[in-house]
Amino acid sequence: MPALLDADGITAQTRRDAFTRCAQPLYQDLADSLTQLSQQPQVAGRPRGTIGLSSGGYFALWLATTGRVRTENCYYGVLSGAGTDQNLRRFAAVLERHSSPVLVLHGDKDNALPAALALQLAQPLQIYAGAGHRFERETGAANQAAADDAWQRSLAGWQQHLSP
Repeated sequence: MPALLDADGITAQTRRDAFTRCAQPLYQDLADSLTQLSQQPQVAGRPRGTIGLSSGGYFALWLATTGRVRTENCYYGVLSGAGTDQNLRRFAAVLERHSSPVLVLHGDKDNALPAALALQLAQPLQIYAGAGHRFERETGAANQAAADDAWQRSLAGWQQHLSP
């Protein structure tokens, strides 16, 4: 992954900027995209949900905390904003009171956001023993078991929260 980020010119500073200086414009772009999507005849009036992986989990969770989507599945989200918010302030105060239902799926071997930090969120949280960051794209029995279970939980959640 670092080679991919380097090839695209994404530095550690660029990642920090995405969660600090550029966070609000990025969030607004996503919110505006959802507004545009909701105006399309194929989806107008239908409930919407998001799934976010890693850094995308951060922004998808933000959409859920502001009620822009009906449900959100956060796969190993970098909820600390690439280390810019170690106390999870953006989410901790609003998750239970104002958010749409959220399911956080996380490996206990995730080196991008320690499971202990993810546990600070008082939301449905599934911690997978032996699974790391990107568990659905990595090899190994623990990662495969986590990916299989996470997908089934995702489907069940979408059925529960997105069915008309």
